[in-house]
Amino acid sequence: SIKISVINDLIIPDFFTPNNDEVNDTWKIIGLQYYSNVEIYIYNRFGKVLSKLNSVTGWDGHYLGRPLTSNDYWFTLRLTDINGKKIVRKGNFSLIRR
Repeated sequence: SIKISVINDLIIPDFFTPNNDEVNDTWKIIGLQYYSNVEIYIYNRFGKVLSKLNSVTGWDGHYLGRPLTSNDYWFTLRLTDINGKKIVRKGNFSLIRR
């Protein structure tokens, strides 16, 4: 017999535009439903944690109830795959307001 494992790729957006037009209004990673123990941290350029997300929650670009300005933001993603392997990914994305 042959065992085949399919690893679902995650789609991590490069930007989002929270302007209430119902298109790209939140920054959300797609494909997290195939993983467990999902934690996502959003940081500003100084390393301050702005938000902690899970596999369901998207980020709307607010901090303490106030909209943040257009800028680059960073994330750390920690999760566990179906085989129990712990995965960490880091990167950045842009918040664009017009």
